[in-house]
Amino acid sequence: MCVDGDVRRILGGSRLYPLPKEGEFSTLRQRYSLSTVRNVAHASDPGATVRELTLFEPFESPHSVLSDIFS
Repeated sequence: MCVDGDVRRILGGSRLYPLPKEGEFSTLRQRYSLSTVRNVAHASDPGATVRELTLFEPFESPHSVLSDIFS
């Protein structure tokens, strides 16, 4: 999947506190996260993507997966 735009801005920071006032929630994490540790999404910077993909059982090389995603 190729994502265009500012994903990190839409997700928001991983630290939720201090919480915004009622009605001021503006990011996905502020709206739907249960806590700082249990948030709804993860976004890697390009340099960490390959390292993080290898944390899971690799069925294909991370480079071929990334090639499929970003092509």
